[in-house]
Amino acid sequence: YIPSLAEFFGFPHTGSDSYAQSVSLDKNLTKLIAGNIGVPVKPHVIVRNKPDLEKIYFQKPQIWKPNYEGSGIAISGKNIIQGKEDIKNLGKILKDHQEIIVEEFLPGEEYTLGVIGNRGDYKVTKAAIVTYPGKVYGYKVKTKSKMPEKLKFNMDLKTETKIQEYTIQLA
Repeated sequence: YIPSLAEFFGFPHTGSDSYAQSVSLDKNLTKLIAGNIGVPVKPHVIVRNKPDLEKIYFQKPQIWKPNYEGSGIAISGKNIIQGKEDIKNLGKILKDHQEIIVEEFLPGEEYTLGVIGNRGDYKVTKAAIVTYPGKVYGYKVKTKSKMPEKLKFNMDLKTETKIQEYTIQLA
């Protein structure tokens, strides 16, 4: 809401504008846009009610996330789905979230970079590998009281260039 208020009252501010905020906080919409412009995304299922649980085809470990939250809210290692019994238990989760997104759990590195500039003139910073304790870059890690994550700027150039290109496409 802060970018919307700043824009409404004409206050200059840093960070994404209200449109970018609203799109990026909707994981489903972000994945649809990214996929349509050629940024690779994993298939996912949106779950709004118990019958939607039937749409989940379990083959590999998956993870569920609230569709409309940011900053890792409600995301932890407990969100990893190991089997069909975990899928059945998602019905209880729906009481707390309007929608959840279920997708393949991708263990491995997380990446980050900055975007500087204004529409039509964006520049990206050097990309970094985010290291953190545990398997999931979720809320406990992202809360800034402890800041356990570390950034490593030793990524291979090919990976970094690809991440920068995808970021500019999405900007």
